Amino acid sequence: MRNFLTILTFTLALAACTPIDPPQPGAPGQSGPGETPNLTGTRWDLTQYGDPAAPLSPVTDSRPVLSFENEGQLGHTTGCNGMGGEYTLTGSALTVGNLMQTMMACDDPLMAQEAAIGQALQSATTLTQTGDTLVITYVGGELRYTRAVKPEPASLVGPEWQLDTLITGDSAQSPVSGSAVTLTFAEDGLSGNGGCNSYQAGWSGDETTLSIAAIGSTKMACVDPGISSQEARYFELLQATTSYTIEGNRLTLIGPDGSLVFVTAP
Repeated sequence: MRNFLTILTFTLALAACTPIDPPQPGAPGQSGPGETPNLTGTRWDLTQYGDPAAPLSPVTDSRPVLSFENEGQLGHTTGCNGMGGEYTLTGSALTVGNLMQTMMACDDPLMAQEAAIGQALQSATTLTQTGDTLVITYVGGELRYTRAVKPEPASLVGPEWQLDTLITGDSAQSPVSGSAVTLTFAEDGLSGNGGCNSYQAGWSGDETTLSIAAIGSTKMACVDPGISSQEARYFELLQATTSYTIEGNRLTLIGPDGSLVFVTAP
């Protein structure tokens, strides 16, 4: 069951990636001996974790990815929940703090993998990067990664976007279990389902800004009070949208009171 965000780990970054050629000197993620790596804008696929003498491989098809979207911020997908937070890196000395995580229940192997990644990040001590390999050491083991390419962003218009997270202030909430909140942009308007009622509205914008016209919806009563409350909050945040970003298959709608994060099929 999906619950409210817990202080453990969180910044939203999720991507399915493939290896790329080594960067030229000075490119993100490239550093010389004794230098602090410039990681901003890089993504890394987890290849193994745990005791280096008996490492574990990620759960099949879970594709955990470590990302450094902004300076001082890291994110990690785990195959279940998203986690992330702040980090400081001086030379190879790594400290990760202010960690948060969404709290969706998953199969036991994914939950065990997620717990191991979270505990590793919380106790991380060093980070070293050589070419296309990045290693984070922590008390009792290491996380080992290979470089990944950032996927091409999806188009705003066309795909069906599925709500992944509602963010208000310091609180983030995964959709109520059993509710499928969707959003689709067309050239002449947008439409979707709020989890209970279908809706539609006009919209206008450019490459970064977005304005949503008055939202019209059906008026069906929701059986689950939690879904009803979520739908009302969703419509409020959607209506107040002023800008957006797209990273890979992830769309974030941003407004003065919060954000809505969506994903679509890669």
